[in-house]
Amino acid sequence: MKERVPDYYRDFSCIGSKCKDNCCIGWEIDIDDYSMDQYDQLSGKFAEKLQNGIIKGNPSVFKMKENGRCVFLNEKNLCEIYIHLGESALCEICTQHPRFHNCYGNFIESGLGIACETAAKLALERENPIVFKEYPIETEQKTEDSIIAWFFRVRNNLINIIQNRFHPIEHRIKNLLSYGIYIQQLLNQKNDTIDDIIIAENIERDESIFEKMREAHSMELWLDIYLQLDIMSDSWKKLLENADPLKSCCKKMNDIFYEQLLVYFMFRHLMNASEDFNIIDRIKFCVLSCLVIHCVSDSCYASANHIQEIDAARLYSKEIEYSDENIDSILEELLFS
Repeated sequence: MKERVPDYYRDFSCIGSKCKDNCCIGWEIDIDDYSMDQYDQLSGKFAEKLQNGIIKGNPSVFKMKENGRCVFLNEKNLCEIYIHLGESALCEICTQHPRFHNCYGNFIESGLGIACETAAKLALERENPIVFKEYPIETEQKTEDSIIAWFFRVRNNLINIIQNRFHPIEHRIKNLLSYGIYIQQLLNQKNDTIDDIIIAENIERDESIFEKMREAHSMELWLDIYLQLDIMSDSWKKLLENADPLKSCCKKMNDIFYEQLLVYFMFRHLMNASEDFNIIDRIKFCVLSCLVIHCVSDSCYASANHIQEIDAARLYSKEIEYSDENIDSILEELLFS
């Protein structure tokens, strides 16, 4: 098997106490069974403190203080488990975050979730197009799946469309959606063949899809839908409430920033379409995510919060990408919209 990663993946390094939005604050942190077994076998003074800081269950979780901080996050924003027991004692989620891993056929695709500010900067502050690298890994080889391979080719074409810098990003998104409709038609016809070249230029481009998604009335409806989702932080709720769709729909999108953001979303989410064959709604989810971020961040520039576009993307990821329920709700709305 192989692992496929974006070219910045191995550049990640946690900045620890310097992080302004610590991942040990505001999250319920699950403890995997292996780590829980190790904790139960410990003895000594810190072992007792460790047990007192855990809520046993399925899964067990670390207790949180009233302000949402993990009980083992000290006043310097450092983990006491790491300090007392070392990195090997951290549970799986603490070791892996913000990394994510998805397995498709003979590939494990790994990336960095942009809910982490360091990961967001690596993915979104760069100027050069994102390149994906492959590395062999020692694990059991699986039988090659022709459907998975087909979806990989489709996604490559979609990413090529996004990264075509001869056009502004709005033009690329229109090509992206038009190409997605074409691919969906092939899927609906149970046609699993596709040229390995970008054929978007040969497809009749339907500009109305993107324009309808972006118009102020549509964005107002989507902001209302997002406000009905499970929301973790008051700051995200306020950003949604204060957003100005009429203003944002008239403002040009930053070409490079939204190229990188779209590539990130496509890499992380599109291949799930290989399970239900609904590729167009996942493409729309990626585009909609960019539109919501654009709308929210634009309204913030004129507000007291002065949240930058990259921070809006980070907050979006934290609120949406780490909640299967929220993603499913958005996809369901897209299905019937």
